[in-house]
Amino acid sequence: MVTIDDALVYMGIDYPDEVAIKNATRALATAQRTLKGAVGDDVDDLLPGDERAAEIVLMWTDDLYKQRGSTSAKVTGTTRRLTEDMVLQLQMDLRRLREVAAK
Repeated sequence: MVTIDDALVYMGIDYPDEVAIKNATRALATAQRTLKGAVGDDVDDLLPGDERAAEIVLMWTDDLYKQRGSTSAKVTGTTRRLTEDMVLQLQMDLRRLREVAAK
C-alpha cells in the first residue's frame, strides 16, 4: 500500500508544508479508492505489494494533486493507455485469484 511519504517522494515534494500534506493525503485517498473501485476492494489482500497497483495509485495521486482546482483534466494518451492496461491486468489477476480462493 502506498503511503503519503511514498506519494510525496514520487511527486518531488521534498519539504511539504501542512497544506501540501493535506492536499496530497486527499489525492492519495481518492486514488486508492479509485483503484479499489476499478479492480476490487481485495486488491491489497490478494496482490500485496503489487508494483502495478502502487504505480497506478502514485500516477493518479500525482495527477489529482497537480490538477486540483483546475477545470481541465489533461492526461497524455500514453499515460491513459498505460493506466488502462495496468487496471485490466490487475482485474484479470484478481479474478483468477478469487476463483482459486473460492475452490
